[in-house]
Amino acid sequence: MKWALGLFVVFLSLPAWPQQSTIQGIVTDKSEAAVPGARVTVVNMAAGISQSVVTNEQGLYSIPFLIPGTYSVKVEAKGFSATTLSNVPVDVGATVRADVVLEVGKVETTVEISAAAALLNSETTIVGQVIDNRQVIELPLDSRNYLELAMLTPGAAPAEDARSSGAGAFTAAGSRAYHVNITLDGVDNASRTTGGQMGWEAQAVTPSIDALQEFRVVTNNNSAEFGFRMGGTVQVQTKSGTNQYRGTLYEFFRNDKLAANNFFANRAGSAKTPYKRNQFGGTLGGRLVRDKTFFFGSFEGRRSRIGEVNTSTVPLPAAKRGDFNGQGLLPIYDPASTRQEGTRWVRDPYPGNVIPRSQFDPVGSKVASWFPDPTMPGLTRNFFYSPVNIADNDQYDGRLDHVFSGSHRGFFRYSRRDYRNLDPGPLPLPADGGMWTTVDLLATSYVANFNSVLSPTFNNELRFGFTRADSLMDIPWTLNNKDLGMLSLPDFGRDNDHGVTRFVATNYTDLGSRSFWPNTNFQDVYHISEQVVSIRGRHFLKAGFEFRKERIYRRAARYARGVMNFNASFTQDPNNRGRTGDSLADMLLGMTNNGTLSNIQGEDIRTRNYALYLQDDIKLLPRLTLNLGVRWDRFGIPSFGSLQKLPVNRIILGPPGSSDVQILRPKDEHDCGGQHANRNFAPRVGFAYQLRRTTVVRSGFGIYYGANEIAYNSAVWRSGPPDYAEFTFQTPDRLLQPGLIVSRGFPTDLFPVTTVARNLSIQTSPTYRPTQYAMQWFFDIQRQLPQNLLLTVSYIGAGSRQ
Repeated sequence: MKWALGLFVVFLSLPAWPQQSTIQGIVTDKSEAAVPGARVTVVNMAAGISQSVVTNEQGLYSIPFLIPGTYSVKVEAKGFSATTLSNVPVDVGATVRADVVLEVGKVETTVEISAAAALLNSETTIVGQVIDNRQVIELPLDSRNYLELAMLTPGAAPAEDARSSGAGAFTAAGSRAYHVNITLDGVDNASRTTGGQMGWEAQAVTPSIDALQEFRVVTNNNSAEFGFRMGGTVQVQTKSGTNQYRGTLYEFFRNDKLAANNFFANRAGSAKTPYKRNQFGGTLGGRLVRDKTFFFGSFEGRRSRIGEVNTSTVPLPAAKRGDFNGQGLLPIYDPASTRQEGTRWVRDPYPGNVIPRSQFDPVGSKVASWFPDPTMPGLTRNFFYSPVNIADNDQYDGRLDHVFSGSHRGFFRYSRRDYRNLDPGPLPLPADGGMWTTVDLLATSYVANFNSVLSPTFNNELRFGFTRADSLMDIPWTLNNKDLGMLSLPDFGRDNDHGVTRFVATNYTDLGSRSFWPNTNFQDVYHISEQVVSIRGRHFLKAGFEFRKERIYRRAARYARGVMNFNASFTQDPNNRGRTGDSLADMLLGMTNNGTLSNIQGEDIRTRNYALYLQDDIKLLPRLTLNLGVRWDRFGIPSFGSLQKLPVNRIILGPPGSSDVQILRPKDEHDCGGQHANRNFAPRVGFAYQLRRTTVVRSGFGIYYGANEIAYNSAVWRSGPPDYAEFTFQTPDRLLQPGLIVSRGFPTDLFPVTTVARNLSIQTSPTYRPTQYAMQWFFDIQRQLPQNLLLTVSYIGAGSRQ
């Protein structure tokens, strides 16, 4: 029996330093007296990497910063038999506690430990779970996105209201999706909310599930080393190489062979829409030097060709030629005949309800001809179009681990993601429908980590990471307004030198290029952390420092190509507008009821965020653990770069009734214009009490300060008037003066704007604002059941402030 061998093991899981893990415990003899000076050696059984420490005067030891995996633990002390624990599973971000009772003698003993012993958590006060590689590989994942498995964690739910929900974003304990922190090998990998492509992503790089060792999802009551965001935490650990060479090759495919046709495709008499998706790749890992240097690499590619279904409204063929005699079409009136008779304005109907070609606007009529002919009967929803959405994604990951000595280890990882997408609109080009989009995203991630054992009771970890994501949302156009023959449009270079104005005719699908694109968006995140672990008596102390430097760049074309709207105002009978006129007729004549034009908008945001934390896990009694911690965060108020190309300002209004306006600007790229909140101290407290061998009671409470989900919203400086301006060209009368004439284009002398117009809405920000924070608390009872089952009954609460 194991008990007869004189070995007593308490095997429990609790969170340790982000990403990497810890084995710790106390060594005693049979009389429960501490055994100081005992040598404890842990060995990664796959890689052969070993590390040794000596117990302190209380018999305590701690070996932190271990790569997740399976370990053996050997304890040796003078006068006692050596004892080895084998097959000890160590999860990501966890601490495995192994308390060893040694017997006097010289016989070496080995004890097998079952992973089932880790079901109960009697040492920590967090709510979450580990999802290991076996679960990641074997559970069904239609898109092979591991974040979808995070929603199996208690307290997690799909983020239905988030733009990034399609990328696997989720909410934790009621927080918003953008409050979830995602780290990859300890480095920030979460996307930022922006107006560009990164706002649709949940993370920067997306490692293949075959490259993941495991990941941990925490939804409530993190310890003090976790912060920066107010929601849950996802800690992802990539695989390391081992002494054995191992690799995989795979391909997963899905197509339309066994799928039914889409309902709307059937209705339109169209063939089955295509569906082809291939995901393929492989991994390879092994040693470069046995027990010393290891490598692991992976590649995954995805190719998808998925048919979309669009039903749009297009005009009848004759109407595009000016003939509005079709059944259900309304009478149209000649704007050239508009005149005043007494107190009434009147117009004459077009003879035969046909517009003479001599009245056609050369540009408006050309654009109208882009409408495809109907494919189905009727005047509305009469055109079916099934283009193919093309998406390609390539993900590369490489990792190198090296043991410098018994006291120093490190690793380096590089990841790259290359994503390309062609997303069609509801109409074929050049009609477009105002929606065709191309997306190019290139993301890279680097992390370097160095661990040191400085003494038997003092360990250090230094980590540096850099993540960059570049994206461009654009339009697949080479044609521009000059090619159409439009006379004028302000020149904003690359932002409006391709694509055309968007033409919006009431009751018809839009024509022309999508507004706002091109949209250039990138984010840089430098993440540096310094962490130490020390044992003092029965205190397991953890302290650390974090620094995050962010740069978030956005440059959006917005309405740089302009928008022209047609609502039939100029072909209606002024005295019977509801039953006359057609917006397509107004387009043929080139007469808009209004239009919009803007210059470029964007910002180059820079923030610097600092954090300090201290965590003290105290073993008050053999069955009672107290977790105490405090974290301090300072979130940098954004400053702005690229001030010449993307200027920002702050507007100070004069007293009520005054027309005085003062425009302030940053002194330089380091001027944030505000006062930082420096009192963000966040306490964490919890306890875990083991009532009996199979039952644990836990409770905890914590405060969590978080960065604003949109960095721009916490800024003092603003990208607005007069630097960014939108002009609206509205018809003053709907009779004689159109807002714009299509062929003449837009005025070119409007920019730059140097004054703030009257009756204009502007954004203002205080120079100081408190930091938002959340409170989390919980109470649960865990009961271990037969067949390796764990029953947990929990109450979880959360609330946010500011």
